Amino acid sequence: MIHNYLFSFFLTLQIGISYANQPDDSSIKSISKKLSSVEMQWEENKNAVKYQVQVFNSKNKLLKTFESKTSLLKFKSTSGKVKIRGRFLDSYGKFSSWSDLTPIEVPPDPVKFNEADQTNKESFFAGRASNKTMKGKVLINWNQAPQAKKYLLKVYDNNTKTVLEKISNSTSAELFLEAGSFTFSITSIGNEEVMGKESFSPKKITVSSAQISDLNFEVANNPKNENQFEIKLPQKRSIIIIGKLEYSYHMSERIDKPWKLVGSLFEVKETIWSPPGNLTPGKYKISFWGRKDNWQDSIPFEYEFTVKPTINDLADINPN
Repeated sequence: MIHNYLFSFFLTLQIGISYANQPDDSSIKSISKKLSSVEMQWEENKNAVKYQVQVFNSKNKLLKTFESKTSLLKFKSTSGKVKIRGRFLDSYGKFSSWSDLTPIEVPPDPVKFNEADQTNKESFFAGRASNKTMKGKVLINWNQAPQAKKYLLKVYDNNTKTVLEKISNSTSAELFLEAGSFTFSITSIGNEEVMGKESFSPKKITVSSAQISDLNFEVANNPKNENQFEIKLPQKRSIIIIGKLEYSYHMSERIDKPWKLVGSLFEVKETIWSPPGNLTPGKYKISFWGRKDNWQDSIPFEYEFTVKPTINDLADINPN
């Protein structure tokens, strides 16, 4: 007889709440109380006049009985594990047998990121690696998701390799990462450890490399010759000293101009540097900084000086 046909579930869909716009701060406290939307669909029976669906919690306690005239049912629920069963009423006024209980998981809503972050490619979470630990501290945050009790955070490097996983009970996390560029995702976790959908943040994480500490450069002038002086260079293991000599003007011009490079950058292997004796009289600037593989250069040391014409230079200018 028709009323003995078993009710069979064909398809179950679970869909979280969606927002056209992100909620503002005034409503953020109510987000966690919002229920997840559940949408169920099953195989339609041509003899059915209507359907009954019962929802139980994971301990088989009846939560709700729904009726529907179609094979589609939508309802609200907290996140977690539930069980459902159904039956249909035929045209003779007889109900079919209940179907077996079917377990389903109602996930929390996925994390939604701000629209501004979606369009601003220059937006990122930044940190700088310490020259002691070689890791940088970065504080990241995200929006609260409905029905989420905690969040799974995953950080990926440029090769999509997972470099960090952690659980956060709030919508922020403090990370310590080596220098590099990273992406990260947040997965909401609801009741009974039911996982939501993984959401990738449009904002990247950038940790700049450690910077060499300030180096000490000492200048010693020659009281007998104002064109001569010495700069004592620091000696640090595995750090090389790079130099750059520039000039602003030559003596015949006497007008400050943008600095121009004299020659090219050079590596200083000596412990003392002094200006070459063949410099044309004028205004100069010498810069030194430390360099080390996988580190940021140290803050440059700069020293301006003027090479004044000698008696011979003046004789060349005024031969009479």
